[in-house]
Amino acid sequence: MMAPIVKHVTAVSAAILLFCLAGAPAGAFNASHLSQLKTVKSCSGCDLSEADLRGISLASAVLTGSNLEAANLSGANLAGANLAEADLSGANLSRTNLGMANLRGARMVLANLSDANLIGANLGKAGLNFAVMSGADLRGAELDGVSLNGVKLQGANLVRMDLSGLDLGGTDLSKANASEVRFIGTDLRNANLSGTELNEADLSGADLGGANLDGTNLTRARNLTGLKLAGATLIKANLNRLDLSGADLSKANLSGAKLSGTKLDGARLGGATWIDGRTCPEGSLGQCGN
Repeated sequence: MMAPIVKHVTAVSAAILLFCLAGAPAGAFNASHLSQLKTVKSCSGCDLSEADLRGISLASAVLTGSNLEAANLSGANLAGANLAEADLSGANLSRTNLGMANLRGARMVLANLSDANLIGANLGKAGLNFAVMSGADLRGAELDGVSLNGVKLQGANLVRMDLSGLDLGGTDLSKANASEVRFIGTDLRNANLSGTELNEADLSGADLGGANLDGTNLTRARNLTGLKLAGATLIKANLNRLDLSGADLSKANLSGAKLSGTKLDGARLGGATWIDGRTCPEGSLGQCGN
């Protein structure tokens, strides 16, 4: 009588084992691919997802189209590496050397690039949505067609970059060095530029609607023609001696802002909070209340 019971128990155990194996996570990366990369520094289209590559030296390596999702490349040397079309989503690239690397078309959503060296890197058409790039050095990097929506660039070095026409809406640029940066026609709506260095920055036609410019020094910014500041927060911002003629400052918060010698001819100030805290009547042009 025991045989049927034993047979039944064995069948059930086998089913449970198969279920557990099916639910168990498979090895994230391909071991042979990882070995190949370490040996010859070339592994196009490889599966290296979640691989631990901290501090590895991969200068000039070829990783085109490879899957490096959630890989740990912290402190690695990838200078001059070819990572075009690679998937680096969620990867840890903090303090990684990516100088002159080819990252064109790479997917880097939610990647950690804090304090990374990206000098001269090609990031054209890369997807960087919600990536962390705080303290990264992006001087000379190519960013044509790149998506930077929601990216954190606090304290990043952006000196002399051309960010014209890009969508930087909601981007955190607080305390970044944006000296001599071209923001011509750039969408900076709701961006955080609090404490950002804008010395000699070109802001012509830029849309800073709803942006946070608290305490920001704009006195050395240039080419402000067509600048949009509707709804922007400019509390204690330094706007001395700027030409804001015709600028849209409607509903902006100018509490405590410095406006000594500033030209506001034709500037729209309806609904704005003036430097003394009063609200400018709708239709105010050039002066609060007129």
